[in-house]
Amino acid sequence: MYFRREKGFTPTTNTRICSWHFPMGKVAGPTRFEWNEGKRIDCSSPEKRMRISTPSKKHSDLLTTNSECATSTRIHAENDDVEEMKKQIAIFRKRVLAYEKEKEELRSDNIKLKQANHKQFIDSFKDSAEKIAMYTSLPDKKTFDIVVAMIQRFTVKYHSNWNVKILSIEDQVLLTLMKLRLNLPNLDLAVRFNVSTGTVTNVFLSLIEVMHAIFHTGMMVKKFLSLLKCRMSAPECFRSFPNCGVILDCTEVRTAKPDDLSKNCQTFSHYKKGNTLKALVGVAPNGTITFVSELYAGSTSDKAITKDCGILDLLKPGDLILADKGFAIHSILPPGVTVNHPSFLSNPQFTPQEVSANKEVSRARIHVERAIQRIKVFRILEFIPHHYRHLSRKIFQCASCLANLQTPIIQNAYK
Repeated sequence: MYFRREKGFTPTTNTRICSWHFPMGKVAGPTRFEWNEGKRIDCSSPEKRMRISTPSKKHSDLLTTNSECATSTRIHAENDDVEEMKKQIAIFRKRVLAYEKEKEELRSDNIKLKQANHKQFIDSFKDSAEKIAMYTSLPDKKTFDIVVAMIQRFTVKYHSNWNVKILSIEDQVLLTLMKLRLNLPNLDLAVRFNVSTGTVTNVFLSLIEVMHAIFHTGMMVKKFLSLLKCRMSAPECFRSFPNCGVILDCTEVRTAKPDDLSKNCQTFSHYKKGNTLKALVGVAPNGTITFVSELYAGSTSDKAITKDCGILDLLKPGDLILADKGFAIHSILPPGVTVNHPSFLSNPQFTPQEVSANKEVSRARIHVERAIQRIKVFRILEFIPHHYRHLSRKIFQCASCLANLQTPIIQNAYK
């Protein structure tokens, strides 16, 4: 757009020329372009400029037609792009399915290879009763297979709903027994079984729950031996105590120091000079562990545990309890139930009759000490850390049940 100068125009120092019409400078003179020939733009008023710039109806129809054509072309192009994208997605899905199938095959092959390696680990000591006892506390491979078969009858609910497929049930039972018996670090077990430490933790926490439900809840709780069975299987040293139904004693296991001050005071044992958990163990005359209480704070007395644990509810009139001097439980016994323990020294010296009676009680009562010693063989009970405190009761009771699967403590029983 340009404006023509008026007639009689006199240039001044502020006057400028248009470079469009003087591309070679003022000396070359102005240049006119062919596309400007015959054109005249009248910019006398904005209204006229607006009328000039407004397209005609014919031009408007043409623009509308062109716009519709462009829109139709764009829609067809977009449809073609969508179809092409669908084809690409279908190809991609096929590739993903192929990769997933290959991944599952590789994982299956890896699991089979690891299970073969684990089987070799079991087979390396299955014929040695000494090695079986060292790793699992069980007397032989046959007993181990029985434990595995019993667990296989039930569905294992794994910790945090994390199912373990890389290890067979046989390997999981072996891992759990090795953890109980030897208290090996999780990293050591992970290396031995070629799994992660998380898998080791998952297997141990899950199998402890299953074993406790089977062996303790299902086979020991409220399965007290009758007085007739106790008489039939009692050894020679129990001839003086034909009515003995159970031998009682308490034992303690060390635990980590609680953060709470009140719990720290409750678990502190002056006898062990540290923080402990305490349990009551009941043993039949033939040496079988028939009762294991919950774990109490180490400062709890033997009498308080006996009263609270529920063993007195299992006794019947005529039953006799053998215990040591710490069980002053005469006042809490049910009607018809008696307790026999070594006599206290009331005179400067025991009489010959008291010495003989104390020896007989000690000879019979010693079997509960031997049974507790078998429980303490499980090294995981040497010290219970913070992260196993919530499972301490089940760990102790599982160890007690596994002790019953060992060879009998007493070989000679009279009929």
